[in-house]
Amino acid sequence: MGSPAYKKWKIFHVKECLKNHNGSAGMMETVGMVRIFQRSLIIRSVRYTSYIGDGDSKTFSSITASNPYGEDITVSKIECVGHVQKRMGTRLRKLKQMSSKLSDGKSIGGKGRLTDRMIDF
Repeated sequence: MGSPAYKKWKIFHVKECLKNHNGSAGMMETVGMVRIFQRSLIIRSVRYTSYIGDGDSKTFSSITASNPYGEDITVSKIECVGHVQKRMGTRLRKLKQMSSKLSDGKSIGGKGRLTDRMIDF
């Protein structure tokens, strides 16, 4: 990281970079969404009353905790169907792997049972 090429790049980068977040990359989405909700009235003259979530509860809980529109207006969360489907598929595949035998002596997977094709359907 101390090479001449890196030093040259960094000098240019520092002048041009519009960094607007200090903190972990994991908190970037959360902080950004809270900012968007908090300034929506001032900048856009709108209130966002629904948040389409991807399963990340930190972001939604941070938005509601910031109470962007006061006590009278609540923000509700709408789950993205694609993300719900992905999480359910992951859990079903894990269940299929971890399960041994059911009460009928057969496994949970296989013909007439839970298959990857059915999970993906």
